[in-house]
Amino acid sequence: MKKLGVEGIIVRSGDAKAMGNLFEHPTEEHLAIEQAIVDELYDMFVRAVAEGRSMDEERVRKLADGRPYTGQQALELGLVDELGSLRDAIRIAAKMGGISGEPQIIEYKRTPSLLESLLESRHLRSGDPLVLEWPETHYLIPQAIYTGCNLP
Repeated sequence: MKKLGVEGIIVRSGDAKAMGNLFEHPTEEHLAIEQAIVDELYDMFVRAVAEGRSMDEERVRKLADGRPYTGQQALELGLVDELGSLRDAIRIAAKMGGISGEPQIIEYKRTPSLLESLLESRHLRSGDPLVLEWPETHYLIPQAIYTGCNLP
């Protein structure tokens, strides 16, 4: 930051309020707090995977070391049930949810900016998801896809 001429001024109401900011080297205490949070989240993740996949926690810990796995590797390791596309996942989720027939997919997206609209020449085709746009463009809304029954 110094090379770029950027200087940070930190205003805080408590010692740990600005932990992780780019302008200060972390203290040992801050690193310990962050490590405790990471450890707790990792343990929660391991327990959830072990329970959800009916696997021994120690086996999950050996697999959950941060490396990426290909789909085929994940299948062979018992981390996924099968390989497929988004459409396959929607079909299976609909079946599990008791939805009969072809589920209607609604994709919520924020309204694109003028520049995004000009750069994107995508038109809805038959069979594409129904796109519902948010009227407030100044909010960054995460995208989500829902499966469900047909809407009126």
